[in-house]
Amino acid sequence: VYVFCGDGCLMEGVTSEAASLEGHLALDNLTVIYDDNKISIDGNTNITFTEDVAKRFEAYGWDIHWVKNADSDLAEIKQAIEASKTVKNKPHLILARTTIGFGSKNQGSDKVHGAPLGEEEVGNVKAKFGFAKDSKFQVPANVYELYKQVATKGQTLEDEWNKAIHGAYTKQYPEL
Repeated sequence: VYVFCGDGCLMEGVTSEAASLEGHLALDNLTVIYDDNKISIDGNTNITFTEDVAKRFEAYGWDIHWVKNADSDLAEIKQAIEASKTVKNKPHLILARTTIGFGSKNQGSDKVHGAPLGEEEVGNVKAKFGFAKDSKFQVPANVYELYKQVATKGQTLEDEWNKAIHGAYTKQYPEL
């Protein structure tokens, strides 16, 4: 189970209660990726949220991993996810340091938290990262190909499951 959350999510009291329980239950199939961008809608988190999140979750019994440059270091993100899979009997927290609004003129500020960039700035960011400036929704062909492979694999697994349920299991337990 993967969860993506941000600063505002971890500020909520219910998060502390849930994280404590998850640690207590040793839910090692849970990985939370925390978008640690240090910005809230009111400004920098240093005005409202200064606790050491890693130490808090470590105290709850979680496995902790850091990604220092989650804006662009995909290998580091993958490495943290893979490393978390090797730790048993603990949920996993990956603290991913990002820059909110990365690539925009207001990156790193609360001006891009909850406020639209505007059509011109969205176009500038798209162009900066090699996308067509005027495209509304662009998905590279290799992403479609990857998803076709995932869909094919999923269909195969579903077919095997249905065959098992409607075959041997149904014959062995017709009353169920």
